[in-house]
Amino acid sequence: MTPEYVRSRCRYSMRSDSPAATAIIVTVHVASDATGSRSEENHRIGLHDMFLVKNNHVDRAGSITAAVERIRARRMPQKLMVEVRSLAELDETLALGPDFILLDNMNTDQLREAVRRTGGRVPLEASGGITLETIRSYAEAGVDIISVGALTHSPPAADIHLRVIPV
Repeated sequence: MTPEYVRSRCRYSMRSDSPAATAIIVTVHVASDATGSRSEENHRIGLHDMFLVKNNHVDRAGSITAAVERIRARRMPQKLMVEVRSLAELDETLALGPDFILLDNMNTDQLREAVRRTGGRVPLEASGGITLETIRSYAEAGVDIISVGALTHSPPAADIHLRVIPV
């Protein structure tokens, strides 16, 4: 990643009044471009793209059903993704008809069973503990989307900095 490339991405957010906000926006654009350079795709860029019901939301609401009902009561246009930790949670979630289901930290046997139970009704994303070395076995399980966190939390460091030049 060249300094020229980073500067070219900066122009999208340099109108911001906050240098910190600008740095965050630039980081998102650079990370998005880094993962989207081949056949990969970002189906969400930020918190504004869709509702993601995670385990802490479920724990607080008391159940997946309760968490989803709270969101749907607000009648917001964003799509809904629900994270599940077990096949029992998958069954509860399937009855609610979300737009996506995230299968968190499941092994490949559990993923195959989740794909079988879902029968193509809802796109399934596998996430958690997947590396570039193990991605093939997850793909062979039949899920629609695979998230590899190493692409964003373990890449080689890049020198990205923000210089404020007085005018």
